[in-house]
Amino acid sequence: MTTPTPFKPTINPHISQSATLNRSKHLSNAMSMVLPALLAVVLMTSTQAPWGPSVFSILLTVLFFVLGSMGLGIGFHRHFTHHAFKTSAAGKAVLGVLGTWSLQGPIVSWVADHRRHHRFADQQYDPHSPWADDNGKIDNRLAGWFHAHMGWKFKVAVSDENRYVPDLLKDPVVMFISRHYWAVAIAGLLAPGVLGLLYGGWDECLTCLLWAGCIRAILLHQFEGVANSITLLFGSKVDGSQDESRNNLWLTVVLMGEGLHSYHHQNATLAMNEPARFDAFGHVLVFFEHLGMVWGLRRAKKPQEVLTAHPAQAGLQGTATI
Repeated sequence: MTTPTPFKPTINPHISQSATLNRSKHLSNAMSMVLPALLAVVLMTSTQAPWGPSVFSILLTVLFFVLGSMGLGIGFHRHFTHHAFKTSAAGKAVLGVLGTWSLQGPIVSWVADHRRHHRFADQQYDPHSPWADDNGKIDNRLAGWFHAHMGWKFKVAVSDENRYVPDLLKDPVVMFISRHYWAVAIAGLLAPGVLGLLYGGWDECLTCLLWAGCIRAILLHQFEGVANSITLLFGSKVDGSQDESRNNLWLTVVLMGEGLHSYHHQNATLAMNEPARFDAFGHVLVFFEHLGMVWGLRRAKKPQEVLTAHPAQAGLQGTATI
């Protein structure tokens, strides 16, 4: 009996075949998710500080959650991935640090995965779709939801950064923050504790570390999972949609505009999603534009117009938007 010819994909997905490199990424992802949860357990079981949040810790939790969300949605997503607007080196540094404080991986890795997500939207090699993974179609909806929500972080192959993020590999600000991912991420986890210590002593320090540090990071992981899973399973599609991304207005309010997933996939490089009244991050960018902190916001010229890829990245993705 002859041995069957190994399957060869008709398109190069530009993913790593190195088991060592892939395991390293899976371990880093696991540590990013487990570290805040483990620290929260230690704080709740090994200290005399009250578990209940204080007024100051609640304020810090809201502040750090909003800043982390902005770092991901405005920084990692709209700026670094899609070049929806321009900002200064200092602006990039702030957005990069805030996004890294969410403990969801280095900038270059996050962006490479997200650009691959747009390249293979809901088809084989989409890293975090509930409909498909590196091995092909996912038939079970529960399994698909879990894969998109968090399972993909422990199984998908590393996206080739030379292919997907050559622009970021040349950016000294992005590379500095990415190379020092763990130092920046842990600093963001501990920063609320330092502020609590300065405000109210050790008890306040531990309370702020628990809520504004650990629980805030855990919530941000879950919100990222919702953006990757629920908004590709439930909601409405815009006309001409070529994938399974959906607009979910209820989640859009919670995700500050990131739940307008179908519109985004059709207009990936825009700074403002439609319907604009639901896009909090888009309005934040307009406000920052008035302050001169960002500029060159990419806007739709006509409501029905579908924009193509940013010129500097068109070669990365073929005809797909990113």
